[in-house]
Amino acid sequence: MMSLWNTARLSSSFGYRFALSNPSAFVGLQANFDGNQTRNMATLKEVKARIRSVKSIQKITKSMKLVATTRLKKAEEAFEKNKPSFLRIDDFLMEMKADAGFSFAEKPEGHRLIVCLTTERGLCGSVNSSVNRIVKRIAGEYESAKIPGTVTYNLLGNKAAQGLVRDCGEFTEWSAKGLGGRSGPKFVDILPVAERLSKAEFDSGTFVRNKFINLLSFQTLEVPLLSKKQLLNLASYAYEYDSGNREETLDNFHQWVTAVSLFSFLAETHCIEIGQRMTSMDNATKNAGELIKRLTMQYNRRRQANITTEITEIVSGAAAVEEDL
Repeated sequence: MMSLWNTARLSSSFGYRFALSNPSAFVGLQANFDGNQTRNMATLKEVKARIRSVKSIQKITKSMKLVATTRLKKAEEAFEKNKPSFLRIDDFLMEMKADAGFSFAEKPEGHRLIVCLTTERGLCGSVNSSVNRIVKRIAGEYESAKIPGTVTYNLLGNKAAQGLVRDCGEFTEWSAKGLGGRSGPKFVDILPVAERLSKAEFDSGTFVRNKFINLLSFQTLEVPLLSKKQLLNLASYAYEYDSGNREETLDNFHQWVTAVSLFSFLAETHCIEIGQRMTSMDNATKNAGELIKRLTMQYNRRRQANITTEITEIVSGAAAVEEDL
């Protein structure tokens, strides 16, 4: 039969899963057994090692902030250069929609395409999590049948592919990585993705992306995505076509609109990423400095306490020797 002491040890190792038949018999063992598993206070060596590691992290965050600061101006210039062309195309599409009396449905039915745009790297605040949160909400609404129809996803960016693989992996048609790059997006690099996106067949679409407000803030938007079917259904017979073929011209125009919009969104996302990374690394550097101050104070207090204890022991020992003499 298992002894009481072995039963107590077995109970502690398995988190008290086994109950004693006589709980009162365990009271006498409390003096020798501590089930709370309290941690000892950190030693001076451990605190000093922690201070050293935090200082190393502070150097990294400070360097990343400086790098983001130097890259921010170039990212803003690339975004501002492409902004007028995108706004002009968007105004032209608005005119076509107004002539046709077209409006996007609040609750789209049929096949819906969700395009999620995130960054390639992290450490930039809530830039990617805010986009993924909206896509997860849409996926949950379709899963609970709050929205009729079917939905598929196109994930653009490394963080979208990583963050949405569990919620949207079954309905993801394709994903693309490495669009922005370290130095920002290039129009030549996004053309294959834009061509594939323009050839997608869907009834309605939504582009989930971030909008640049200033260096400290941004806004996550759900932008309606015009499909090729919707563009062909617009009453655009009042316009002239050089090739004489209306469908071919509108198809080329849809590809061009998709490419310009995607490049503009990528340039804007890259600008937001650099700005938010600069802010995040600045906050991380300040937090590391505050943590170093607290750890240094803790180290000095414990060091002083050890010195005081040693002095007290020496004085007590000297007093005891004097009494013996």
